[in-house]
Amino acid sequence: LCNHQYKFTPVYHPDMPTILPIREVASGMAYSLLKAVRCWIHYSIVVFSWLIVVPLASCRINRSLFKGPSYWIWDFTADLFKAQDVYADCIQGLTAIMLALCVFISLIWLREQILIGGFQMPVEIHPEEAAENMRANQPFAGEIAGDAAGQGAEEEAGVENENNWQLFEWERAGEELTWDRLFGFDGSLVFLEHVFWVISLNTLFVLLFVMWPFYVGYFFSSAFNITEYMKAAYFDGFITTVLGYFILGFLLFLCHALCGALRLVRFHRTLGMCYLMLKVVLIVLIEVGVFPLFCGWWLDMCSLPLFAETPESRLKWFYDAPELSLFVHWLVGMVYVFYFASFILILREVMRPGVLWFLRNVNDPDFNPIQEMVQYPVIRHVRRFLASVLVFALTILICVYCPFRIILRFMPSTLPYRGSNRSDLPFLSLFFELLLLQVILPTLLEQSHTRQILKVLIFRWCKVVGKLLGLTDYLLSRENNGAVPREQQNDRGRHLLAAEFGVLEEDLDRNLGAAHHMLLIGGRSSTQHQPYVKPPYFLFRIIALLLVICVSSITFSLIALTVPVTIGRKLMHCITGTDSHYELYTLSCGLYICCMLIRLFTVSFSYIPRDFNMLADDAKAWLSTVLINWLRFVVAVISYFGLVAFMFGFLVELMIVAPLRVPRFGTALPCLFMIWLLGAFYCKIFCVCMVTIGPNWRMRHAFETLYRDGPRNMNLQAFMTNAVLPLFLLFGNLLAVPYTIVYAIFPILGCDAEDQLQYGKRIYPGMLSFFLLFVFLAWQFKKVKAMMGKIRNERYLLGQRLVNFDSKRDERALSSLVV
Repeated sequence: LCNHQYKFTPVYHPDMPTILPIREVASGMAYSLLKAVRCWIHYSIVVFSWLIVVPLASCRINRSLFKGPSYWIWDFTADLFKAQDVYADCIQGLTAIMLALCVFISLIWLREQILIGGFQMPVEIHPEEAAENMRANQPFAGEIAGDAAGQGAEEEAGVENENNWQLFEWERAGEELTWDRLFGFDGSLVFLEHVFWVISLNTLFVLLFVMWPFYVGYFFSSAFNITEYMKAAYFDGFITTVLGYFILGFLLFLCHALCGALRLVRFHRTLGMCYLMLKVVLIVLIEVGVFPLFCGWWLDMCSLPLFAETPESRLKWFYDAPELSLFVHWLVGMVYVFYFASFILILREVMRPGVLWFLRNVNDPDFNPIQEMVQYPVIRHVRRFLASVLVFALTILICVYCPFRIILRFMPSTLPYRGSNRSDLPFLSLFFELLLLQVILPTLLEQSHTRQILKVLIFRWCKVVGKLLGLTDYLLSRENNGAVPREQQNDRGRHLLAAEFGVLEEDLDRNLGAAHHMLLIGGRSSTQHQPYVKPPYFLFRIIALLLVICVSSITFSLIALTVPVTIGRKLMHCITGTDSHYELYTLSCGLYICCMLIRLFTVSFSYIPRDFNMLADDAKAWLSTVLINWLRFVVAVISYFGLVAFMFGFLVELMIVAPLRVPRFGTALPCLFMIWLLGAFYCKIFCVCMVTIGPNWRMRHAFETLYRDGPRNMNLQAFMTNAVLPLFLLFGNLLAVPYTIVYAIFPILGCDAEDQLQYGKRIYPGMLSFFLLFVFLAWQFKKVKAMMGKIRNERYLLGQRLVNFDSKRDERALSSLVV
């Protein structure tokens, strides 16, 4: 205030005692304790209701819906309150509730997407036919629009008022209802009503979206005698429900067509909306669920020689754990699809636009898969799905199955990979796991130049293959090939686009809406294609190109499957002297060495065009700057991850690990190597915690400066002074002081060797317990002090006075007045 600090001082009653009476303190403590107990009881009821009552009731009600009316009458109550399988039923109930919530949110979002994309078009008319009908029957469309407007004119005002009223009510309810009030953390019991509504709505959801389709599919499968085949798949309930959804979709399509023929506009629109939502859900289920699962199973069947497995063992695993088997294969398929799509994106960046016309460009800003699912007919999605299955199956067959056959034929010692992590030296396994997680994997994942190297390799391959087959102009764009400038390409693209839409080139900018409309209804625009010169015998050249692609894919797969693991095995053999190692370690080490060699080759290749003097100058600069920086970095690493890490790990071993693991009269045999490894891991966790959630002091500033500047610009003196030295002194004192007390002071007091050994084992956990007790008492002292201040303020506080906080400034002002 007025450019200087200030504070408020309390003004108490003159009769306030210096020390509060014990009765008032005791009553305040009793009130605080009663409030804490009441709060604990309320929160316990909230947690019990949301985590036990709601999922348990939902699971058992949902299960009872599929057991028939006789079960509902006689056994429902007993089954609802039984004490068996409570934990499993709670997990299943929580899963069902979360699934229902996700489905509800997805349906709302899908409805908005359908309305945004336009719902005037019939659901199963081809986009080209729809465009022709819109152009040919424009007066008829206007007549229908007029009829619809005439029919709805009487209800327009009422509907508008109703919508406005609902919107107002939703906004008012949204302002009153908060998350704390919804879940009951505000202290009220209103959440019990919310618990009842959650159970009721979840039951209604199961009735509409699970039970009804299930019985539709069950009646259909019973009518055609295919129930036994579904039971053999171990997921007969899910398959029956999906079958019911397909039948309901077909019935919705027929009813929608019938309502359209009878001109029942409202039913036609409602059934169309339901059909589109069901259609999109089923297509998403097939493309996101079935297709990755197929890719995972096919990839597993083609890679059986990798671990010397057989189809019978895979079937046995499926019969033993069907859910786990399906999840693992689905996850593997999703990873494969993701990396395949990433590779296609790299190919699009290198190759000529239009070469990969048969694959969808997921990186296109105009690409909207939901709108395509809504607008395109089902038969088109079926063709796309079959084409995707064919492409991915052939890719896996070429890149996985054929290389494994060749390896088994010519290099049988490479396979199988060892999939078990058994070692006679456990600390070596721990060392390799920490090396893999802390060094190798972060380095491989942070290789930003890998994408550029892959693009260069693809470009060189296209240049070589294009020259051999005469397809350079077909594979590479004119810009990459250096034949046509970009301005000429843009002019040619504009000319082709104007020719396709039948307009003049100067009118093209004014007809971008037509191009966007063509993209919206399913047409293709020539802006994504670049013309090329078609050489003679083009078909035979394309066939030869496909053969070269197959051979190149097989060669690259052979290199990827043999070279890294061979290098890793040789390295492991040189380190440990044995050959039985987990192949994850060998493969990771081999990939790390290969990446480092490729990086060294690319850096060295950039220096080849220079002369000797330039290389000498660069070497001097490197010796004067980079080498010094690396020396500073090595000193910091040895100090922090060497000495401090060992002291940290040894202190944790003495305080926590040894008292829990070693019996009372036993002797700990610490492994110094494992202690250092765990200490390095603890130091990394400490560094992360200090940067993210640490207090605002100089050690945090030291770690933040190191993280911001990096190893090249590291201030070694500041890091050693503010981070390494305080930790070294702290851990050194915590290790040395108890040892000195036990083995230097206790013998003077008359303790024998056995007592010294027992005291030495217990002094470190006792010191930790004393520290935790001290922290707890300090926390309780602050709470009691705050409670006493609150009691004093409630009983004796009269007001507050604003005073100047800078007392020295008042003294200076007073002295100036005296003078």
